[in-house]
Amino acid sequence: GDPTVGFNEHAASSLPPHHENERVHEGPSIAAQPHRPPRHMRERRPEDFQVICHVKYAGDVKLCLTAEILLDYPMPSFVGLPLKLNITGLTFDGVAVVAYIRRRMHLCFLSPEDADALLGPEEALREREDRSPAAHNHPGAEGVDNRPRGDASASASASAASSRRRFGSLLQHIRVESEIGRKENGKQVLKNVGKVERFVLDQVRRIFEDEFVYPSYWTFLI
Repeated sequence: GDPTVGFNEHAASSLPPHHENERVHEGPSIAAQPHRPPRHMRERRPEDFQVICHVKYAGDVKLCLTAEILLDYPMPSFVGLPLKLNITGLTFDGVAVVAYIRRRMHLCFLSPEDADALLGPEEALREREDRSPAAHNHPGAEGVDNRPRGDASASASASAASSRRRFGSLLQHIRVESEIGRKENGKQVLKNVGKVERFVLDQVRRIFEDEFVYPSYWTFLI
């Protein structure tokens, strides 16, 4: 037979009346609303502060690291060689940022590029030092170079060399002594293996930069 369409009178009566010219007002969509952090995170407290400082260290800090070099031939962990590294000195130069926000202390270091952009290149610093009266032969005659031509040319080359970046690697120099092997039964150990030392130091620099250089940072609860 022909299909019939059922009509529910109660369901139709429960629907609100709809007029042809009536506009349906909808609220703003979620995508249109800008994302805002909670109010308590946006408020600035009087005790919050930020400190930018230039950190330099050159000393004879002593640190001993022990590890083991595993050879995977002809099978995994076929033989192990004990490795001992004695760090006898360290030179560090970088810019640190310390921020205290809501009872949390955040610490990180700036990359050499960010540090140069913040503090300026080394050439600008030397120009400020050269403008001081003590740097001239005659304090009253500023801008007059009384040095011989040879010294002037040497100064020009030095000025060109000083245009380099003020900051380089954070861990600039690490003095290390290495030993590979174990002293037993009269066996000799390998000392000061250059390639091993360079490999370990490169890994130490990489780990330090990955963990402490912005955008990475450390947070301490106060």
